[in-house]
Amino acid sequence: MRMHKHLGVHGAYNFLLPDLAPGAIRDLRDPDASDDDEDDT
Repeated sequence: MRMHKHLGVHGAYNFLLPDLAPGAIRDLRDPDASDDDEDDT
């Protein structure tokens, strides 16, 4: 038997874009750094 689990993502979501100069790219995150800026609510 195969079960599919779906993630409910209906709704409106806001995403903050980094303030970068035109044509600039942001640095990659450090995978070993702690994730202090993420909220676990």
